[in-house]
Amino acid sequence: MKTFFSNPVAAIGLLCGTAIAISLFVLLFLGFNTPLTLIEKLWAIFNVLSIIYLFVLLHKSNFISFRITLFSTKEQKKIIILKQEKQYLRFLISVHTQLSLNTSLSENFYTVFYALNQLVAFNEVRILLYHPQRKYHFEYPDNTLDTYLPRLLKWDLYDKQTFHGMIQIIIHQDQVLSVYERNLIQSVVSALAKHLSLKNTVRQQIQQRISDDRKSISRDLHDTVAQSFLFLKIQINSLHFRTDKFSRQGLISLKMIKEELDIAGQQFREMLSSLRTEKNHQDLHESLKALIREFNHRLGFNIEFHYRITHQIIPTGHARHLVQIIREALNNCYKHASASWISIRIYPVGKKIITVISDNGCGMPQALTEQEQFGLAIMRERVFLISGQIKIKKHKKSGTEIEIQFPL
Repeated sequence: MKTFFSNPVAAIGLLCGTAIAISLFVLLFLGFNTPLTLIEKLWAIFNVLSIIYLFVLLHKSNFISFRITLFSTKEQKKIIILKQEKQYLRFLISVHTQLSLNTSLSENFYTVFYALNQLVAFNEVRILLYHPQRKYHFEYPDNTLDTYLPRLLKWDLYDKQTFHGMIQIIIHQDQVLSVYERNLIQSVVSALAKHLSLKNTVRQQIQQRISDDRKSISRDLHDTVAQSFLFLKIQINSLHFRTDKFSRQGLISLKMIKEELDIAGQQFREMLSSLRTEKNHQDLHESLKALIREFNHRLGFNIEFHYRITHQIIPTGHARHLVQIIREALNNCYKHASASWISIRIYPVGKKIITVISDNGCGMPQALTEQEQFGLAIMRERVFLISGQIKIKKHKKSGTEIEIQFPL
């Protein structure tokens, strides 16, 4: 803290003025007792003028010192503002660096707002996305802010006429954000909105490329395999006109071949249709019911089916893989298990979907054929593609249980 005596000029002037004042006081005191001569009067007048001049110098010195102090304070404020802006700039650079990484939205949001919380004090952040509908909630309990009187501030995630959602930040009721803090939060929101727009653009481009590839594959399959199916079907139908040349066992085999060919043709047409148009997740139930009706006819008994999915949204790709996994399991039961009872249960547990396929057949053999190994490998590969897990259990008495679970 600066004082008056910290200025050397003012201190010396004050000491000189004090010495002159003492000498003048002594001179005047003596003048009351004896009359002053002309020289002594002139000396007294000189001392008075010197004191007045010194006081003027002291006043000017104090004023200059005050101006220097004021100028120094303004410079310090400017330095503090420049340091703060430099800190904000480093933070915004780190935000763009984080968003450029190939990480999940949840991780990006958490990292960005955790770093922002070091610069701007707040208690909670809530993020609402419209497409797809998602919610994120982050709390910062380390803050000592009083949360009994919360105040909600809102920012729109808006970029190029596209509303992605909303960001809500909860602060104390009496807390006032500065202009710099509001501009900083707005810069973060704008960066996140641009990041979401970029991800949506990339996602649409990928989906368009996948759609084009699927249509190309569908055309190629139609021009090759579909024509082979049609030729085989014509040849099998022509054999019905020569039934007199087949034995009873041959007619049974011919009928089974025809049925299998019809089923394979139907499955192939469904595959071509699904390649050209993505089905909605709501078709999962209908697809499974159609699959079960097909195997009810082939097995000769009704499969127990318990479907407990209500409001949970299963992605289209997950639904397609799940149908094919269940088809492979039912096909194994039909060909190898010799089962008389099969149960399929699908239900949610927390944020997971559980699928259990049970039967009372002879169970899975110790040594699998090459075709069985291939089918099981395809099932495991599909489960891996939906980030799930598969467990195959063989009951002590008879039967097999397959459990598949994957996260939403």
